[in-house]
Amino acid sequence: MSGQDEALLPAMLAASLHEVKNMLGELTLSLDALQQQCPQQAAQIEEMRFVTRQVSDRMVQVLLLYKNDAGVLRPNIEAIPPADLLEEMLMEARSLAGDRLVVSLEGEQAPPYAYFDRYLCEMALMNAIHNALRFAHSRIVIGVGRLGNALCFSVEDDGPGYVPAVLQRAIEPGGHSRDGGTGLGLYFADRVARLHCNNAGECGRVQLDNAGVLGGARFQLILP
Repeated sequence: MSGQDEALLPAMLAASLHEVKNMLGELTLSLDALQQQCPQQAAQIEEMRFVTRQVSDRMVQVLLLYKNDAGVLRPNIEAIPPADLLEEMLMEARSLAGDRLVVSLEGEQAPPYAYFDRYLCEMALMNAIHNALRFAHSRIVIGVGRLGNALCFSVEDDGPGYVPAVLQRAIEPGGHSRDGGTGLGLYFADRVARLHCNNAGECGRVQLDNAGVLGGARFQLILP
């Protein structure tokens, strides 16, 4: 392969991923229409919508990680009401959960405004919500509040929790994930957190534990 071909390959892959993402968006719209036409198949269609959303989000994460590695990804930091973001995510999570799970929101301790990239943080949190939807027995809680001087988004479930291999290993590509996968979603969330830094040079982080109020896994996106 020539040097010119090697230079074109990443751009072609990125364009292909974007095209696949658009196709998945069209598929989601078709599933929404099918669900209205076939209410007796609602559970099966909801599962297909869930998987389609997961694949679509994974495509976006790969594209954004490509931009990050290329040094062209810059967070768009704005003053955002964090509770408003989670209200929208709560609706999406409840739609994906259907009647299987109770999804609730804890945002009473949220500041009126905080500075972060809404789009990137939403992508990171949706990945955590997808994982919770897979492993929760009956409940998921999406939260936002303060952790010291930092803003802390959290996703908790009442499932079996993170296995020791996930808690003990650094977040990296190819690392362990909760479902035995590549760990790309956690790595993406970690990159998003590290893109958020304050004037003192303190940057965000992802924290995983099984110390939440529901007794299962707890994902925290902590931003300075």
